[in-house]
Amino acid sequence: RAQLISRPISTSLEAGVTASAAHMRPMITKSAAFVSKHASKSAALMSKHASQLSSSLQSSASKCTAFVSKHVSKSTAFVSKHASELRSSLQSSLHSVVLQITMWASVSKEHTLAWLASAQATLSAGLQHLTTLLLAIWARLTLQLTALKGALAVQLTALKSVLA
Repeated sequence: RAQLISRPISTSLEAGVTASAAHMRPMITKSAAFVSKHASKSAALMSKHASQLSSSLQSSASKCTAFVSKHVSKSTAFVSKHASELRSSLQSSLHSVVLQITMWASVSKEHTLAWLASAQATLSAGLQHLTTLLLAIWARLTLQLTALKGALAVQLTALKSVLA
């Protein structure tokens, strides 16, 4: 009698497991397909954004390098131009002083004092010109550094927005 009872239970249990497995198989297949689909979409999305981030970083670095290079070149040319003008002005002033020393070497004390006053005025004018040039160079460099700072701030903001 125990065999007769256990057989239907065993058969019934096997049938239930088989039915449950048959019922769950499509759901498991659908779940696996869903996970697979979304995993590949996620990987593609991450790959896309990594590419954009890399591209943005390269672009920002390139723009900053070009900007700095351009402004350093301009600053160098500006300083070089004015350095030449300054050198010329100082040479002219020095030449004038040497000529005056040569001319007035044998002249009386009054003439020497007059010459000294003239030489002082010449040197003073040369120094004033030098001061004006240096202030202009300083102002130009300050403007360019301010522009560079602004450009770098813009690039940093753009980079932060890409990273966010």
